[in-house]
Amino acid sequence: PPLIGLMLAELGRYLGRFIIFGFAFYYFKYVVNNLGVIAIFFTGLNVVCFFGAIATAPLAKKFGERNIYILSLCLFIIGLIAVWILPMNHTSFMIVMFLAYLGYGMPDALGVAMYSATVDYGEWKTGKNARGFIMSLISFPIKSAIFIRSVIITSVLVSAGYVADMAPTPELISGIKNGIALVPALFIGAGLLFILVL
Repeated sequence: PPLIGLMLAELGRYLGRFIIFGFAFYYFKYVVNNLGVIAIFFTGLNVVCFFGAIATAPLAKKFGERNIYILSLCLFIIGLIAVWILPMNHTSFMIVMFLAYLGYGMPDALGVAMYSATVDYGEWKTGKNARGFIMSLISFPIKSAIFIRSVIITSVLVSAGYVADMAPTPELISGIKNGIALVPALFIGAGLLFILVL
């Protein structure tokens, strides 16, 4: 169960990330009308991930890997809900997303250790060492999320009435805000529930 919970949590987290990446172009073009800053946005996300990973080790030693994983996902969800609820320009959007993205970067540094902990748990529970098989599952949530995100992004854009190079409508803007914030928050929240329950 801990391995299943971790894999489902990672699936939700990666889905959230890939959906945000997929919607960033639409958000900057249609919602905040400033496509020129998208490079700053993606660079900032990578920098924040780096610092989040650096901060993870001492926090995990003090509070435990699972607790930091849960807290970081909560931070990510809170930031996404703030983006969804509050009206923002490109600067406030990036600031909130950078703070929220600490909640994505921290679990990146915990993944291998948490999968390794499920190996130890499984060996303790069953007496069998399945390290090779379990550690090979690390990439499964990533590959699954890459496949699923395309379906989700397309569905959200179609439901918002998107047509290439259209003028922004209230429906389109609402759909893109849902796509970049609410939908990822829901997937990450579902993943969080799995890690709490299993």
